[in-house]
Amino acid sequence: MKCPSCKNPITDNSTICEWCGNSFIKEDFDIVGVLLKSFDDAKKIAIIKEIRTITGLGLKEAKDLAENVPSVIKNSISMQEAKQIENLIVKCGGSVEILKANEIHNRENLTYRTVGGIIIPNSNTPKSGACYIATVCYGDYDCPQLLTFRNFRDDYLSNNIFGKIFIRVYYYFSPSIARWLKNKYKINTFVRKYILNKIYISLKSYY
Repeated sequence: MKCPSCKNPITDNSTICEWCGNSFIKEDFDIVGVLLKSFDDAKKIAIIKEIRTITGLGLKEAKDLAENVPSVIKNSISMQEAKQIENLIVKCGGSVEILKANEIHNRENLTYRTVGGIIIPNSNTPKSGACYIATVCYGDYDCPQLLTFRNFRDDYLSNNIFGKIFIRVYYYFSPSIARWLKNKYKINTFVRKYILNKIYISLKSYY
């Protein structure tokens, strides 16, 4: 059996890849995402409204997503949910593409993606630079560990002075560190197992 994200071999009873840290449901590898490709300009308002309904985003975030196609409406969902989203968007005058979740992660031309109701620039694009450290180590921006880290950042760190300082320092240095870590699987595995996973375990009950 191979990991659906990095394609490295994994044991049959695994639910987390030891190579990239990707979490998956072993019984169902049809975990996909929905990519908004284009839409009729005359239907822009309808598309934005539908994006808000699907994602729970605010008006500005949904508008940014619509205006920066191709963009990810939703990722790491079942094929059934993806088909439902596709039908809703098509009815509003848009076109979408359903891709495997790891294929969306590897697309270099995406501009925005939604995660847990938060809209963020795609870390693979020239606009936002390299992936950050945790993203590189886990290999999937949409995995539960990174969602917990982002919730901790938004709900706790961003609300106190020391947390804000940490965020500034982290985002200043992490792109260059992430570039260095890219494709260094043994180092990534060590960082993920003995540092990031321990932080995740201590945070997941709260965030």
